[in-house]
Amino acid sequence: GLDTMCRMLDAEFAFVLYDKVAKKVVAGRDPIGIRPMFYGYTKEKGEIAFGSTAKTLMDLCDQIFPFPPGHYYDGEKFVTYRDPAMVTRMHTPSFEEATTGIRDYLVKGVEKRLHADAPVGYLLSGGLDSSLVCSIASKLMPGKKLRTFAIGMDRNPIDLK
Repeated sequence: GLDTMCRMLDAEFAFVLYDKVAKKVVAGRDPIGIRPMFYGYTKEKGEIAFGSTAKTLMDLCDQIFPFPPGHYYDGEKFVTYRDPAMVTRMHTPSFEEATTGIRDYLVKGVEKRLHADAPVGYLLSGGLDSSLVCSIASKLMPGKKLRTFAIGMDRNPIDLK
């Protein structure tokens, strides 16, 4: 069902679907809330309405709310399917396991974001984290040019203080 589908999706998403069999509208948003989504109740009939921007709902609804990340709407109510604050179990890996795990997760995270619906670019802040992400992307796409950007500051950047 809807709960299983949302738990299995491993992506940035926001969706609204009409379930023709059940004759109801369902919706969901990724656990972190990367894809924007808003909802409100129509002025006329009090029916729920969804939009990818708050502006799209302004004429339809008196009040507009952000669709909560990690939730889905089942046609009647909002349901939490993933809450990053809730830890299901505590695991204390060894130092070697932890460092290998962090590296693997970082590489997988960069790789996953290379498959985007828009051109990918990298904002280089001058710090280690943005340089590391860019380096990993470069290794994952040998022979391809990376689109990089940098912004100059009149003062010292915060991460150098």
